[in-house]
Amino acid sequence: MPKWAPIAGVVAVVALIGGAFALLGGGDDDSTDQAGARNEVFLEAAAEPGPDPFTPSVATPPPPSTVPVPTAPPNTAAPRTTARPGPRPTAPPSTAIRSVAGNRPGLFGVARSQPSCDGARLASQLVADPAKAAAFATIVGTTADQLAARIDTFTPLILQADTRVTNHGFDDGSAAPRQSVLEAGTAVLVDATGVPRVRCSGGTPLSEPAAVAGATFSGAPWPRFDPAAISVVSPSQPVTAFVVREVTTGQPIIRPAGTDGAADAPAPPNTRLEPPIPPATTEPTPTTSTTSTTVASASTTGIDDANIPQPNAFVTRDGEVSASSETDAASVAARAIDGDPGTSWFGDSSGSLQFTWTGRQDDLVTRVRITGGTGFTRVKVEVVDELGDPDFEQTVDIGSDIVVRPGVEGRGIRLTFTQAPGADRAGFAELEVGVTR
Repeated sequence: MPKWAPIAGVVAVVALIGGAFALLGGGDDDSTDQAGARNEVFLEAAAEPGPDPFTPSVATPPPPSTVPVPTAPPNTAAPRTTARPGPRPTAPPSTAIRSVAGNRPGLFGVARSQPSCDGARLASQLVADPAKAAAFATIVGTTADQLAARIDTFTPLILQADTRVTNHGFDDGSAAPRQSVLEAGTAVLVDATGVPRVRCSGGTPLSEPAAVAGATFSGAPWPRFDPAAISVVSPSQPVTAFVVREVTTGQPIIRPAGTDGAADAPAPPNTRLEPPIPPATTEPTPTTSTTSTTVASASTTGIDDANIPQPNAFVTRDGEVSASSETDAASVAARAIDGDPGTSWFGDSSGSLQFTWTGRQDDLVTRVRITGGTGFTRVKVEVVDELGDPDFEQTVDIGSDIVVRPGVEGRGIRLTFTQAPGADRAGFAELEVGVTR
């Protein structure tokens, strides 16, 4: 078991289940105390190595920043909580949905042209200890002899929001899991889907968080800790580059995936960074058994129905695309499925524009995501069959990041955009189609 000694106090808060906060149930103090050891979620400050590190720190401290990170409006149902002695209180209700796709613009930060983490040094230290290398490799999905190559594919970034993960210490020759919240500002290595895989200050491997019923937070909260403002990073379609926040200036930067900062470049004009945690949403779920229309307005619109499974495959690049208009050879429809947020499809027709993606087979479509949208007022998202007839329809006001959860089978995605008055062109950077097989 990890040799964790709780610090200062324990705070009871909401549990993260599937990216949403679940209630911490009430009960007498004795039963709560007995469950505490099983249900602890540890608070891990950015600069601390934590218990049972795999290696000494390989994090590179970023330069100081005077630019605040944009935040979503707070969820008033879950007030800020500070450590205090005595019985663990019952957490207040919360319905905030805080699951965030790994390619969300602004989810991570960087100091331009500087790595936040020395992956080569981490790999060298692990390979020098076969037991640690073997334990680490099992968590990041490789073998000990391929560990250095696997780490080399990761991208060094900086968390911009407190983030739930499963962290692993090295204990008794194996990787011992613990449920944790990593403080914003923590240096991490992320994979091509944007999921954090290494916490650099302790050289510890990370995986997706596990659901914890009746969770309590253990440890000393940092000054900005808010139990209602914690993210869970879900894998996105693999990307070739991340749109990140330069931590000293707040400006958008493009960092190619798998690079350490030497290839950083300014983002294209008008690139918009989203708050690292989207606003809470309790919007109604559309009826998906028949064609339905829902109109919502938010920069990130997500309707998460507990009955719709999470995608386990991203098939965008397997399909073919077409568009009713393309402005030039650099803005063709294929640019919107190339995995590069720095390229976009643009059309120049007035009124409505249409973009169509057709897959290779019928699939249960469980997520459609559109990023980098500009020049439109709204978009109609349809899941269509092989004849082009719609099985699902939802209309949303345009934002730079849109998520729709259809939960129906179909062959393709048809997007119909209403161009904004006065816009000389309109388009978007990336389409992501997630399916469940």
